[in-house]
Amino acid sequence: MSSGSWYRRAGEERDKARLYAKQKKELEPIVQSFSGSFSSVIQSINSNVSKVVQELKEGIRKNTAVTSNSEAVGEGNEFEALSDAKMSNCCSSLKAEINDLERKRQEAERRADEYQRYGDEELERERQERLRRIRESLSKA
Repeated sequence: MSSGSWYRRAGEERDKARLYAKQKKELEPIVQSFSGSFSSVIQSINSNVSKVVQELKEGIRKNTAVTSNSEAVGEGNEFEALSDAKMSNCCSSLKAEINDLERKRQEAERRADEYQRYGDEELERERQERLRRIRESLSKA
């Protein structure tokens, strides 16, 4: 294979590596936003539930039914987003995809470096062959 072919293959692998890196970069903020974007909503819900329970207890006093019901409502706080099985599975799948993209990027970079080395070696062989031909033609002259 000619040096140009090896260099072309190295360039193709570097393009793949850049694509994998770009895809990984696009997915990372999504994973980071899972807990962050939902945490403020969850905190707001839990805060409102606590306020309602407190106002209910203050508004209707000494009623055991109200007290037990309000305590039951207060125990029903929302948990963080990743405690939900489907959200957790989704986040795990995204993390696995990010890891896979990183592995593919590294492999493409490794192949690109290997092809670059093959191209350099072939270029040197081609140069040596041209030099040999020039010497032969000069010795015949």
